[in-house]
Amino acid sequence: MKSMGKFKDIALLSLSLSLTTLISMNVVLPSHIADLGGDIALIGLVYSLRSVVRSIARLLSGLGSNFFGKKYLILVGLLVRALAFFTIFSATNILMVAIGMTIIACSEGLIEPVFLSSAADIFADTSMAATAFGIAFTIRRSPTVIAPTLTGYIADQMGAQNVFLIATLFAVIGFIISLKIEIKNVNANTGKISFRQVGGIVNKPFLMLLVASIFLFTAVSSMSPILSYWVVDELNYSYTILGMILTTGAFIGIFSRVYIGYLSDRIGHVNTLMLVGLVRLVSTLLLIFARDPVSIAFTRFLWSAVMAAPPRNALIASLCKRDSYALAYSIVGIAIDIGRILGPGIVGYIISLYGFNWGFITISMSLTAFILTLLILRRSLIGYVKD
Repeated sequence: MKSMGKFKDIALLSLSLSLTTLISMNVVLPSHIADLGGDIALIGLVYSLRSVVRSIARLLSGLGSNFFGKKYLILVGLLVRALAFFTIFSATNILMVAIGMTIIACSEGLIEPVFLSSAADIFADTSMAATAFGIAFTIRRSPTVIAPTLTGYIADQMGAQNVFLIATLFAVIGFIISLKIEIKNVNANTGKISFRQVGGIVNKPFLMLLVASIFLFTAVSSMSPILSYWVVDELNYSYTILGMILTTGAFIGIFSRVYIGYLSDRIGHVNTLMLVGLVRLVSTLLLIFARDPVSIAFTRFLWSAVMAAPPRNALIASLCKRDSYALAYSIVGIAIDIGRILGPGIVGYIISLYGFNWGFITISMSLTAFILTLLILRRSLIGYVKD
């Protein structure tokens, strides 16, 4: 019953964080930057800058969650997010947009390690850890089913800039809901910043997971802004069409977080991550031949039919000590952000020189490296026992 009460808190926290996902920023932001005078290379650079700040915030959150308290970091993160959306709404130049995105990254970095470590405290020692992570993420990401279409419709009817004003309102509502949530620290180091947590995450499988995460998110981070720019500015489809394309992926993504988590608990977390890489590799290569909305939507369906988060987060919990969870998730998050720093800038630059097809090929190469790294990780798990 005690665990059920904790799960309800995680579910409510997931719900409060889900409100801002009603707005899909990637639908409008790349073209909004272009409207202010930016090109595809600059869009990639702005997204990369966002990842640098997110990494710093993740580390501070991972080291400081015991000192400040997890709930405090959640509340600060949501207030910072509201400020970020309002900054982008008020922006009249690319610099202000970049500042707004930087503030959003700070919010994400503060919240994510706290959310994941709180979930791991409850799920890690169960036989259905990946499934449970999948359920929590499904609650948190459920609005993404309608977010792309809703965002595209709002942008077409009210203008892209007003999308960010509505997002500001959702962030404030999420903050109010989070005031009523009880999120406690469960280890003995509450009130302290302990660097001894580092010892709980130093092992070869964990280090290989960091490398794999960099390769995966080099691909993931470049796909989102580039696909949106490609559909709206290169293929000349409307925001609404783009929203409908992205909704296809968002819809299957809601279900995939649960069934991929269930599959991961059955066939192994590393094997499931390799499946994610293989399916997304096929999805990316198909974009080279896709030009109509139906074909593009099919590639998004494939991409989102396999989600990496449930098996990855369950794998982290299985590799690391409980009192190191917050730091472990923040370190993996930093590896993810390194990929996010590299991806948009590199792929955006390649596209500016050689065209979109070469961009898709570059993303495919990163996914191939992700799969190969997981093969090494799987071998390193032979005989591995967590202390």
